[in-house]
Amino acid sequence: MIKIIIGFIIGFFISFFITLYICTTHFLIGIDVILENLNNWAVPSYTLLTIIIVFSALISIKTQTTLHREIHRPVIIGDFLRRDGSLYFRLKNFGNFVAHDIRLEIEIINKIKEKGEKNIINLLKKLNPFENGINILPPNGELMYFLRGPGESLKDTLFVLTIKYTDSSKRKFKEFFSYKVADFSNIVG
Repeated sequence: MIKIIIGFIIGFFISFFITLYICTTHFLIGIDVILENLNNWAVPSYTLLTIIIVFSALISIKTQTTLHREIHRPVIIGDFLRRDGSLYFRLKNFGNFVAHDIRLEIEIINKIKEKGEKNIINLLKKLNPFENGINILPPNGELMYFLRGPGESLKDTLFVLTIKYTDSSKRKFKEFFSYKVADFSNIVG
């Protein structure tokens, strides 16, 4: 990327000075001398100048297109929060475009067994987004799902949440989040 920018700057200055030279020479010499010497230096100079300008414009268009795609896209985050002592799972689109075909997957990394407690993986997998997915989530759209009430405990598990989705032009995105259930007790809401 730096090479492209440096090339663009050098190309700009070269084309600027060639144009400046040609314009000042043409106006000082006169049109009859320019027409006589057209085959000698003007045509190659104009051709080179045109190539440099077109090349610079193409680089600029490509850079702007890439920046636009990265800035204007959906960004789906899956996290956990507490409200009034209850634990919720939240999906939120922090991007500025609509997200489509949202699919969620869970991969268990480490499972610590404790009897008599609920397993968060089972609770999450029963939620609608994990079973059926979500068709659409608008910008700043938020979905919250109840997981457990105050005083209920969960088995400590380390897991990775994968969120797959597309935008309106069918570009695919994938986000990864790792969570440890023991950390949910520290969540304040």
